[in-house]
Amino acid sequence: MPEGAYADTPLFPTDPDRVFWALQGRRLPAKRHPYGLQLRIDELEDDHIVDEGGDLWHRRIEELDALACALCAHRYAVGHASFVDGVVLPGTSLPHEFSTRGVMPPVERLNLPESSP
Repeated sequence: MPEGAYADTPLFPTDPDRVFWALQGRRLPAKRHPYGLQLRIDELEDDHIVDEGGDLWHRRIEELDALACALCAHRYAVGHASFVDGVVLPGTSLPHEFSTRGVMPPVERLNLPESSP
């Protein structure tokens, strides 16, 4: 997408979950999961999103989604975004599929003892 493409298309669809996937290059845990929320906040902070009103941890999930979409709009405005499946995502080239490998750290699972009748 060339720089300034937003002038021809000032309105475009995006999806905050896929924005985060594109920024990370992989799928993330659900945003309702504490680890998923942590990864999203870490990504926004790594992209120099600053919350002058406090800390991103004090924001609602919807506000974090809005920040991701604003970041995507900025990338679109400067030509660092791509159309994928009908939505705009940050990055000039994206994988055809987002991996789920490493989405959640492995957790040891213990088998429960079998109950006797």
